[in-house]
Amino acid sequence: MVAKCIDAVVWVGSSPHQYRTIQQFQTEAQLRGCCRQLDCVHGWMKFGQTKIFLAHRGGHKDPASASLFGYFVLDRIEIIVSESVALEIRNLSVRDLMSRAVGESAAAWPKDVNRYLVMAGDLRGRGIPPKRIKAILREKLRHKHIPRLAAGEFSKPVKLGPTEEDVLELFEDVLKEMLKEWWDEKKESRFTSHDLACGESHRGCTLRKGPGAVYAVDALCVATHDRYHELLARDTLKKTAEERRAFVRYLARDQRKGWKAWFKKSRPRPWTLPGLMGVYAGPFLEAVKECHVGWKPKHLMDSRLRGKASQRGELVVFKEPFPTYRSSPKASFRGALRVDGNGLVKQIAAHKNGQRLILKVPYCGEEEVLNMTSKGEKKGQPKRIATKGQLAVLLGDDLHESKATTIKLLNKMRQVAQEQLRDYNRFKIPGIGTIRIHGKKDRRRIKFIPAKAISRIV
Repeated sequence: MVAKCIDAVVWVGSSPHQYRTIQQFQTEAQLRGCCRQLDCVHGWMKFGQTKIFLAHRGGHKDPASASLFGYFVLDRIEIIVSESVALEIRNLSVRDLMSRAVGESAAAWPKDVNRYLVMAGDLRGRGIPPKRIKAILREKLRHKHIPRLAAGEFSKPVKLGPTEEDVLELFEDVLKEMLKEWWDEKKESRFTSHDLACGESHRGCTLRKGPGAVYAVDALCVATHDRYHELLARDTLKKTAEERRAFVRYLARDQRKGWKAWFKKSRPRPWTLPGLMGVYAGPFLEAVKECHVGWKPKHLMDSRLRGKASQRGELVVFKEPFPTYRSSPKASFRGALRVDGNGLVKQIAAHKNGQRLILKVPYCGEEEVLNMTSKGEKKGQPKRIATKGQLAVLLGDDLHESKATTIKLLNKMRQVAQEQLRDYNRFKIPGIGTIRIHGKKDRRRIKFIPAKAISRIV
């Protein structure tokens, strides 16, 4: 049984340098696969299971509306690294890195290690079981630390603060597990040299970003990238390292020039496979041709969507009119929003063709993440809200805002309440109740008068 809340919604940009229409993205995905940037490495994503749903402005004039037009199944996560880091990764075995993963001068030790140690010590002091502490640490480290390693931020000595030996040992165990997971026999597939990625042809969302950037890719994209690296290695076999870099830079310049001219002309129009293929050049063009022709989907469309969607390469495209995704004040967002993909598929499968569907997106917020087992399954019931942070997370999930933004909102509300009570001796919170100050200065007391909706609960 596939665990709940392992799926995500990712935004496909429509700004002047990106895809103007959904059709353009579909054509490119059918030719070379899907490749979408993530904000970090998410531990809850499962290779071969996680569905990455795609949202696009889709002609909606309302900034709070967008179209959810399809999804692809995550086949691999790729992290861009500099060439120097790529060389070090290739020459560094798991055993070597594991032996250098502990101690103050460790190769893989986070620069902000003390923050993690303090958090682990605090959780231990609250009586949290070690197994649960490890799960929380693993999620936090995977979130940002692996991309930092890819950007070359290792082999930097850190100064450890005072900490207990068992907390330090627990942290080292988690760090070793993380490194073993990522520096396995597939390490070269997961870490892509930025110098080599520059030789790839442009996408409608521009070239891939620099070291530390994280990408979710489908099976067709994996096959294309792997074949491109093989062909590039073949063409540069007898070249020196400097000649190889010069060759890739030449490919990048040539393709960038050709892409800009073609994109300026073709952005307002529908894209075609032959037209898009004509922009590619060099080893990448050869890789696309080999992988695209006769491609059989590795991950088939969900059987519940028969008659509701079609498959183009690895991309599953919903039938028009596309389901509408709404989020106020604006639908666009960065990163990946964690959702229950099974709930989305159920809504789309149950809807009649030809009718407009406004989705009720089943989000999975931070509180639900912390309430998951290591396998991503729900554990117990949601906890009582006892802190400002927990309330901020709950509000942020409903308003689709960050935790930092909702904390600012709560702080501002507290400030307004203090000013109103000081100046007028009362503060009314619509729908909740009124706070009043009674009595003289030496005998003042605060009284809360609940609103009718709150009184009915009692």
